[in-house]
Amino acid sequence: MKKYFLAIILNVITFNIYSQTTIKQTSTFQNLIGLFPEQKLPSKYKNGKINNNIKDINKIDALKHLHFIEDDLKMNDYDYNYDEDIKYDNWVEILPGALGKISNKKYVTLVYALLKSPTNDLETYKALLATFTYEGAAIDSIVIRSQYTREEDWRDVVFLDNNILRIFDYKPNLENYNVKGGIYYIIDEESSQTVVEINDYQIDEYGKIILIKTYPKQYLKEFVDFYRSYHANSDDPMNEYDF
Repeated sequence: MKKYFLAIILNVITFNIYSQTTIKQTSTFQNLIGLFPEQKLPSKYKNGKINNNIKDINKIDALKHLHFIEDDLKMNDYDYNYDEDIKYDNWVEILPGALGKISNKKYVTLVYALLKSPTNDLETYKALLATFTYEGAAIDSIVIRSQYTREEDWRDVVFLDNNILRIFDYKPNLENYNVKGGIYYIIDEESSQTVVEINDYQIDEYGKIILIKTYPKQYLKEFVDFYRSYHANSDDPMNEYDF
């Protein structure tokens, strides 16, 4: 009897420890989900209709749940002494921001962004859409907005509904440029300066992100950096979506 009684006690203790650990882990991810406002659909970000009260995501959650590594969350906001030709490193921590979420029965979709804007160097921006189980297991992810170079690239998105995304990739129309030393020299001022590639993605019932349609390229008048912000009367194909 003593052996059985001891076994029962050990099983109860093990169950309690497991339960507390599971609850703690679930609570951590649930707290993370709570930072994200529910995404209004359909929607787009380019016209400025974005929540200005964006909450920071703490470093632990960014590393554990959101596809980031340590180096992602560092930015060298260095200073440069031109008289002495000396660079003074100043590594600072940066945190991603919680942009929005789309709640589904089987999974949750989170949209979050990371901006690096050092004083003397290139600003970069990346916004991701990622799907998770409600227990915090990652399912799939895709970059939906991005800027990696000062002028030459931009990605943006329209949320058509809770599981259809239309992604726009703006790139220089290389047929109309001579590129020398990283500088773009236009060939014909009257011809297209930008080409935009448009693709539709669907989030399936399991949270996987699938390419479902590719559209013909569109050729636009202005250079890429013009299309990073909203211009009401421009030839930007995103203007079709007045959400």
